[in-house]
Amino acid sequence: MVIHLDTRDLPPQDRADALREAVRRATVPATVRLEQPTEARLGYWQLGTATSVYSHEGSGLHLARGPAELRQAAPALVALAIQTSGRGDYRQHDVERTVRPGDLMVVDLTAPYDYRWSGTGGSFAVQVEHAQIGLPVETIRRAARHLHRDPVTYRMLRHHLTQLRRDVDDLDTLPGPAALVGTATATLVRALIMTAADEPVVAPDDRLARIRHWIVEHLGEPDLTPARIAAAHDISLRTLYHLWQHPALSLTQWITHERLEAARRDLTVAGRQPIGAIAHRWGFTDTTHFSRRFRAAFGMSAREWRRLHHRENNPAGRAAPSRGTP
Repeated sequence: MVIHLDTRDLPPQDRADALREAVRRATVPATVRLEQPTEARLGYWQLGTATSVYSHEGSGLHLARGPAELRQAAPALVALAIQTSGRGDYRQHDVERTVRPGDLMVVDLTAPYDYRWSGTGGSFAVQVEHAQIGLPVETIRRAARHLHRDPVTYRMLRHHLTQLRRDVDDLDTLPGPAALVGTATATLVRALIMTAADEPVVAPDDRLARIRHWIVEHLGEPDLTPARIAAAHDISLRTLYHLWQHPALSLTQWITHERLEAARRDLTVAGRQPIGAIAHRWGFTDTTHFSRRFRAAFGMSAREWRRLHHRENNPAGRAAPSRGTP
């Protein structure tokens, strides 16, 4: 899925609100402050189920994630961003940095942070589920202090993000390769974090990747339970729960989230197909239950989401993106 917002397509009085909403839906909740006059181009792409890409170029921006935003439901993500233009200032935990074009920064999106630029600036970020990275939060935070520790890995990630930024629109037309690139990108991010944290680089457990892929392939089946997943992979429930390490979501919560995300994507492309049919396609046997879960997850009903998406895709303005998956 790729959706763009260009504020030049909107009346000046609508631009700031549209951009704030776009940022809100592209990433985790944060306070968004904008310099006036507001002019920006924002893009969001989903690369598989666990990796998304977020691009923002334009007038001055200030993002602040504090206690109020942390209380709101959000996917557990880690972001690796490259400053593409302007000078950015970034603060999280005990790390304060100025980032210039070509500089990388890693942000733990489960914690408070502050990021801003003034004048004209831009950033391109890869957002990856914590579970896909498979590293303790403390390792990620330690890495943020020493991203240049291994200059070779740092340069590789910088070149990779630069090339991904150029090609992501074309890549999005190829769902299979896009998902593979998303997985490869997450592995590279993991390698940079581990080298920056001065830890031995080890590959993530292949079993977990296979299990996640299998779950996604069977999301539409109502009897998708942990017991069935364990049996399908010839492991015990205890082993399954040991493999599944996610800082925010249990296995069953993650399955529900993935089903909701799949239904939300279908609502943007399925035309007039009944909402109940979409819910059943993704494993929800009770439409009322689906409606409650959808509103709790996204802050609006499925009908409102469909109507909003269609309105934002009319010639007066293009749609803003949805958040990345947890």
